[in-house]
Amino acid sequence: MKNKLKSVKYFLNNNSWILYITGFILSLVGSFQVYHGKFDNILKEFSVIVISVLKLFLFSPTEGFLNPQPLAYELAVWIAPAGTVLASFSVFKRLYTAITLKIGHFNRKHIIVMGLNDYSMIFMKNFKNSSTKKKLLCVLPETTGATEIENLHRKGILTATIDYVSGNSEKNIRTAKEFNFSSVDTILCFHQEPRNYGYVKIISELIEPKKTLMYIYV
Repeated sequence: MKNKLKSVKYFLNNNSWILYITGFILSLVGSFQVYHGKFDNILKEFSVIVISVLKLFLFSPTEGFLNPQPLAYELAVWIAPAGTVLASFSVFKRLYTAITLKIGHFNRKHIIVMGLNDYSMIFMKNFKNSSTKKKLLCVLPETTGATEIENLHRKGILTATIDYVSGNSEKNIRTAKEFNFSSVDTILCFHQEPRNYGYVKIISELIEPKKTLMYIYV
């Protein structure tokens, strides 16, 4: 039963667009069936249909539940607001994750993971499931795609982006201060050489030039 619930949750998270599109199509078709031909002015008919579609998504259908309506409209009464609820939860979940990630890392010891691949993902997943009190920080190149970063945030992994081309720039220094690089004592590198060496050199300079760090090349 638990596995089935996980499967349903995974499907909804990755295919929520199906619910949105289905709700919109049913709302549009249902509203058209209900109001088409009831008005002499085509602009008024169009306006009423648009308002009907919007109200279906806002839990306030223009037609009551007691009167029989076309099947498309009856289905839209339930599916459209379900899409609204799912979208709302998705937005609030992203906000909650972003806030907790930002707050949770302050004044905590960090371990930096550099590189985003299958090996680093396995390590970060295992680290998140461990009982350590250290915080995990995944440092990525500034060119990393927004989708990849968002995926890490959904998994509860804090990320920071560095412009490695600029080296010890003011922007990178601000990032190092914002994400408390000074608390880092371990860096795990999942990049390939010679990129590992160059990236680690920049990160170590941003942390503290004289600080003793442990580097692990994977």
